[in-house]
Amino acid sequence: MTASRPGGPVVVGVTDGDDDAVEWAAAEAATRRCPLVLVHVVRSPVVLDTYGCTPIVDCPPDAYSVGGELLRAALGRARSVAPELAITALMFGGVADRVLVEWSNDAALLVLGGRGVRRTALGSVAGRVAGRASCPVIVVRRRPRTPAPDRGPRVVVGIDAGRCRGAAIEFAFRAAAQRGVPLVAVHAWDGDRPADLEGVCGAPAVAEAGVRQALDRVLGPWREQFADVPVRVRLERADPAAALVSESEGAALVVVGPPGRGPVLRALLGSVSRTLVRRSRCPLAVVGPARTVARRPDAGQDSAHHPR
Repeated sequence: MTASRPGGPVVVGVTDGDDDAVEWAAAEAATRRCPLVLVHVVRSPVVLDTYGCTPIVDCPPDAYSVGGELLRAALGRARSVAPELAITALMFGGVADRVLVEWSNDAALLVLGGRGVRRTALGSVAGRVAGRASCPVIVVRRRPRTPAPDRGPRVVVGIDAGRCRGAAIEFAFRAAAQRGVPLVAVHAWDGDRPADLEGVCGAPAVAEAGVRQALDRVLGPWREQFADVPVRVRLERADPAAALVSESEGAALVVVGPPGRGPVLRALLGSVSRTLVRRSRCPLAVVGPARTVARRPDAGQDSAHHPR
């Protein structure tokens, strides 16, 4: 997960029922003036034999036929949003996580829909991809059926003053500037765990003042660079995930950083990000520092290409 790559495409994973994600990706690609790539992955079946081997066999032809229909429908959706957009539709056989993570190596953004949020024994596709991708990952859930409270359009960013993620903050400022809306910076902490050592023996107001000063230092350089973006700071003694889920009501976008360092924490999302993947009420961006991953699959190799 890293900051957007100028000139890279917006890549969206296409599955049944992810129309909102396709439309969001098309609008974002049009705004950025970059290409859109629609990617559908047909899962290759695994056959067990008596010797304990698990060879992967070719996908049944009807799976590619269904995938082609999904891509054609997604192409129509994208065209309805941005008729002049350069769009490529690709289909691959394999494991969705692996294919999408490889595509993230060259992408400006990787967009996933609500179907990828469905949980399995190993977690969700969206959660696993967001924990390993080398570009920002946007999770677009279905639009809520009930209208959100009218608190005005805004971009929300979750900030941990003690473990600042500059890439996530920059992404949030750029998203707010692009949309012409304010930025809301949220810092929340559990009541059982003070925000700093001073909070152990000091009054809550003193601890809160110290946190606010730390946030001002973190946000100061970005406020200077994005002087036209109004910024509001929200401090709350609450579960950080719950505070961000609440603030996501009616927001244009919620931005969070990745979990801590280490191979295990990078492979799995932290608890706050994981909760937001499942419960955020607006599109969620998971943004973190650059990483190196394997090259993406080339079109034409174990793939079906559908020209725009």
